[in-house]
Amino acid sequence: MAYSNINRDKAQIGWREKLKRAVIAVVLVILAVLAWTNIWQQATTLSEARKRNQDNQAKIAALEIMNKNTEKQIEYATGSAYEQQKVREDLGLGESGDSWLVVDLGKVYDVAAEEIPDSGSKAIIRQWWDLFDK
Repeated sequence: MAYSNINRDKAQIGWREKLKRAVIAVVLVILAVLAWTNIWQQATTLSEARKRNQDNQAKIAALEIMNKNTEKQIEYATGSAYEQQKVREDLGLGESGDSWLVVDLGKVYDVAAEEIPDSGSKAIIRQWWDLFDK
């Protein structure tokens, strides 16, 4: 009888060992699947982050160019050249030595009716030269 108890104990040990190995195998498979899923998600997140980084760097480069242009505009707008230009355009003021051409914008000249005032017998090029030479 002692022999039969030993075989039964070996059978129970074998069954328990098989169950233990099966449980360990299932746990290892689950851990492997979870690890693979985690690695895949991290790779996807990293890829998206790199793409966003490239997009942001492109935006930064465009903003730096716009910033330089804005700084140049601010520098020009605060300079004396801009002030002189605005005085000339808005107020109609000039400096000494400036020549002004006064045009009557309200009057329409008809070329066929020859209502254009005659500026004399000077050639057109000479009239322009005199206009800008004063």
